[in-house]
Amino acid sequence: MANQEDHVEEVQIEPEFSHKIAIDKIFKAPRKFSLSADRGQCEKIAKRLKILSLEALKGEISCTTKGPIIIVTGQIKAELQQACVISLAPVAEMVDEAFALEFTRRPEDDNGLLDLDAPESISGDDLDIGEILVQQLALALNPYPRAEGAGPFKSVSIGGTISAFDALKELAEKK
Repeated sequence: MANQEDHVEEVQIEPEFSHKIAIDKIFKAPRKFSLSADRGQCEKIAKRLKILSLEALKGEISCTTKGPIIIVTGQIKAELQQACVISLAPVAEMVDEAFALEFTRRPEDDNGLLDLDAPESISGDDLDIGEILVQQLALALNPYPRAEGAGPFKSVSIGGTISAFDALKELAEKK
């Protein structure tokens, strides 16, 4: 019987907002970039991040080096809508955050041990600053968006005086 691991294929998915820059160019001179996602890219990013919509995504990025380290700093701005965690109503959100990251090329003798203080290791000849912006957006999202007027969660006791169905019925009657 064949081992299941023998049939595993690695699939490379192209990011929705890919903007690759050659690492060698960063080491030659500092670089600055202004990125802005178009409507189609915003729709794909919203789907990936599981948010209702992404109206705008912009970023200013600077890439410099310090020895073997690539330092990426920037500012991300986005307009989006997420679903309220209580009512599922759309909640508008503005993101305006600065970030700073450090990268280094993956050494040949990488033993796979994780050092949380070390710069993130990258392989290949390019750094995808568009993907960096999308990842920073994901980190900046409000994890518990609430629509205006959405009350606190109600505790529901299964088998007690209030069942989950009673709580849902009560919620539906309020609309």
